[in-house]
Amino acid sequence: EGLNATFSVDKNYAEQFKSAIIDMVGTSDIVFKDSFTERHPFHDLKVKVRKEIVSLSRPDLVPREKNHHHLTPQEWHEAMKSPDVVVVDTRNSYEYEIGHFQGALDPKTREFNEFPEWVRQSQLPKDKKILIYCTGGIRCEKAILEMEEQGYKNVYQLEGGILNYLKEFPQGHWNGECFVFDYRVAVDQNLKP
Repeated sequence: EGLNATFSVDKNYAEQFKSAIIDMVGTSDIVFKDSFTERHPFHDLKVKVRKEIVSLSRPDLVPREKNHHHLTPQEWHEAMKSPDVVVVDTRNSYEYEIGHFQGALDPKTREFNEFPEWVRQSQLPKDKKILIYCTGGIRCEKAILEMEEQGYKNVYQLEGGILNYLKEFPQGHWNGECFVFDYRVAVDQNLKP
């Protein structure tokens, strides 16, 4: 499916490190999301090879185009002002409880692989514009394809996820903090631990 990685590196070496990653992977088509903290958030290096980056038990569900109904943070910010959109959090309930977009639906899932069944049971209107989001944009790449497979044609995902939005709109439509996958547990609206 691709490569998903989170690294911690001294700020002075960040650009050099990014260049090394681009050279290693062989493409400059990589999205980097910078976040800063006073200490390294990881204790050791872990490398995992999986059939799916995020598990839906659907390794066949792979995006075929680079930007499939992505909204930039600016476009998302404007779309959130409309009363005619349905906003769906594709993350798990404990992540939703820490923070979420104003008016977003919580599918009340414990694991992402429960999301397709929630969509089937949700009775979301198929004629409405649906906005979906997740932490960094990875889950949405599969969630949007799942929703389209179930007949939803007007689904849009937040490009780069919550972290990308908060970088541009720290005082926007977000309530609370954003769960992250390291010792910080969550970052605030200014992306601080």
